[in-house]
Amino acid sequence: MGLRALAYYLDPAEATVVHSVLNAPGIFALRRNELFLRMRPEMGFALGGYCIEVSEYDLEDAAAVLAEARANPLNEGEILVTERGLLDRALSLFVGILAAGAPTTIRTPKWLPEGRGSQN
Repeated sequence: MGLRALAYYLDPAEATVVHSVLNAPGIFALRRNELFLRMRPEMGFALGGYCIEVSEYDLEDAAAVLAEARANPLNEGEILVTERGLLDRALSLFVGILAAGAPTTIRTPKWLPEGRGSQN
């Protein structure tokens, strides 16, 4: 299983944001050409810019995460909260017992305007 190119960006800040968006849900991503382009930024066009690479296994998930991030961009003043209900707590307890007492949580993260909801 190897790495596959997901996207190319000429702007280092945009590549960093995309890298962070992919790492947030646990998708391992690499920024190819990053160190070289820090030293020689004028070579960006020749190399195709910063290449975001993910494993073949995560390629479809990574593309879906990027599509979701583009469709629903973060608005200023929003915070990421995790909502947990009674069913979530019961499932967490059951899965934790099955995993020999390891702490396990099942959560639903979502973006809310700042000031609404509490961060769990």
